[in-house]
Amino acid sequence: MSPGGPRVGKVVMAAAAKHLTPVTLELGGKNPCYVDDNCDPQTVANRVAFFRYFNSGQTCVAPDYILCSPEMQARLLPALQRAITRFYGEDPQSSPDLGRIISEKNFQRLRGLLSCGHVAIGGQTDESDRYIAPTVLVGVQETEPVMREEIFGPILPIMNVRSLDEAIEFIRCREKPLALQQRNGSYHSKFSFDAFSHHRACLLCPSGLEKLKDILYSPFSACTQQLLSWALGNQRCLLL
Repeated sequence: MSPGGPRVGKVVMAAAAKHLTPVTLELGGKNPCYVDDNCDPQTVANRVAFFRYFNSGQTCVAPDYILCSPEMQARLLPALQRAITRFYGEDPQSSPDLGRIISEKNFQRLRGLLSCGHVAIGGQTDESDRYIAPTVLVGVQETEPVMREEIFGPILPIMNVRSLDEAIEFIRCREKPLALQQRNGSYHSKFSFDAFSHHRACLLCPSGLEKLKDILYSPFSACTQQLLSWALGNQRCLLL
C-alpha cells in the first residue's frame, strides 16, 4: 500500500510492475468541505476542526479546505476558534492531544504555506518542537501553493464561493480528491488480509478414492470417452 498522490502512485506502480508485484494504492488529494449557509456553524466547526487537526492534520482523509460564502465565513471563524480552544486549550502547544509534524522537511514545507493568504486563527510555529498551531487561512488565492498541493498538516484554508454550483465547478476543475477518486484495491478489516495475502490453489485428494478414478486413466474405454465428451461439450468441470 502506498499513501500519496497520483504522481507518487505512478512511481510505485511502475516499480512494482518490474517484478510483477501486486499493489494497493491509497491516492491522497485535496478533500473539499462545502459549507452551506443553512448549516449550523458550530456543528460544522467541531467536526471540521476535529478531523483537520487530528494527528496535526497528517491524515489522508482530512478536510483540506473549506468552500463557503463570505457570510458563512464570518460566522464560521469564531466557531472554529471555539472548537480549537475546546479541543486543545488556550495553549495548544502544551496540549497532550496535539501531535507534532513528522519531519523537519515537512515542517519547513508547511511553514512556507503559512504565507498564503493571511492567518485568521493560529499561525504560531516552533521549529525546535516541530510545532505548528492549528491554523485557519482566509483570503487565499486558488493559484497559491496551499490550494495546489495536499496540505497534510494543521492548516485549513477557506475559499469563498457564492453557491453550491460554483463550489462543484471549483472542485471539478481540480484533480479528484481521495474521497471521490477510484482507489486501486481495498484495505481495512478483511480487505487488508486479502490485499496482503497471496492466494494459492491447493488440491486435496484422498488416496482411498483411487479405484474410482481408474475409469479416467488411459487407455480410455468407449464409456469413458463418451463421459469426457459429454462433460467437455457441456463445459462442466469434473471434481477429481
